[in-house]
Amino acid sequence: MKKYIQARWLSLWITILTVTLFSQNSGYAAASLERSHSIQWTTSYKEALNLARAEHKPILLYFDGSDWCGWCMKMNKEIFASSDFIKLTSNAFIFVNVDFPIYSELPPATITQNEMLKSKYKIEGFPTLVIIDADENIIGKLNYQDIGGKAYAELLLKMIAEQKQYQKAMTELGSKNMHEMEALYATAQYLNKQKDQDTILCTALAKGGSIFFLKEQYRRELATGKMHTTATMALKADLLQRDPDNKVFVHHDVAVLEFEVYASREINGQNIDQALQPLLAYLDRFGNMSPEKHWKMEIIIAQVYENNNCKEQAIKYARLARSHAPPRARGDISRMIA
Repeated sequence: MKKYIQARWLSLWITILTVTLFSQNSGYAAASLERSHSIQWTTSYKEALNLARAEHKPILLYFDGSDWCGWCMKMNKEIFASSDFIKLTSNAFIFVNVDFPIYSELPPATITQNEMLKSKYKIEGFPTLVIIDADENIIGKLNYQDIGGKAYAELLLKMIAEQKQYQKAMTELGSKNMHEMEALYATAQYLNKQKDQDTILCTALAKGGSIFFLKEQYRRELATGKMHTTATMALKADLLQRDPDNKVFVHHDVAVLEFEVYASREINGQNIDQALQPLLAYLDRFGNMSPEKHWKMEIIIAQVYENNNCKEQAIKYARLARSHAPPRARGDISRMIA
């Protein structure tokens, strides 16, 4: 009888031990499953850069207000916790949580790091996602969008694919035609890649340039105060010669560029005629060619005169603008005249 009881107790303990071990293993498996199906976040920017370089992945910086920002909470719940988002992106990025909590404390070093990143990437609101490469070049920025995890993931992956296409195109720059280089230049502007813009512009000009690139070079020359240099004047002549009859409004664009140079300085009664000269000369020559396109130029002239207490001239150009403006704008111009 004693042996039977001992055997029963032994069997019970084995059962309990087996259940305990099974429970522990199940818990471990569940935890592992959860980790394998979730985003792995780091809070260390330095660690993220090292991982990005080692694994050849872009970095997703998530600027978060975890315990106070309602939109951040929606982002966390609807996007980052989405199974579709996790499936599509968990192995595509290095994820960095750059948090700015109010009701909880972060280590001092993390606070310093996060403030630096906020300044570096010019963060103005929460939540904000900044996608960068391993060299800290910005690929893109996004905020919360009510499109669900799958669509948001696809949007991020599209940005990365376009970045790769852009990088490939830059390596093939010498074989591109002017139209392709113009599109590439626009992308470089969007990505704020100044060195790439310089490279594309120089390559295009070396091939003779297009109206687009000549205008861009002229804009740069004006911005650096070289309006009256021999080289700049020759550039302007070349540019205008490519559209002598203003069919694609090169003369219009040149006049606006020159006015912007003067407008960037303080305009007063002493230099008002000089500031407006490019616009006035353009209207004298081409004003009857396409008056519906020029009413905005006329309203700018009227506003400059108005700001400098030249009432008669202001009214003159405001009336011209009203006569050329589309119906939807005439009421506002009439109120300006009154």
